[in-house]
Amino acid sequence: MSANPSDVQTFIHISGFSPEDEEHLRHLGQHLVPRLPELTDRFYGRLLADERTRPHVEGRVEQLKKTHIA
Repeated sequence: MSANPSDVQTFIHISGFSPEDEEHLRHLGQHLVPRLPELTDRFYGRLLADERTRPHVEGRVEQLKKTHIA
C-alpha cells in the first residue's frame, strides 16, 4: 500500500505543515505504512466495541476499509 505523491502533497499543503512537519511525517510513514492493515483493523474494532460509534459502522467496516486503499 502506498500513498499517491500528489495526494500527500495536497494533504501537506492544506494542513499547513511546515517542512519540519513534512520530514517527521515521512519518517513516521516508513514505520506506519507497513502496519496500516493492522492499525485499520484495530481502529474499526474499537469503533465496533463502543456503543456510541457501533451504529455508524456496523455492517459497513469492509466497505469503509476500502476508502483508504483506493
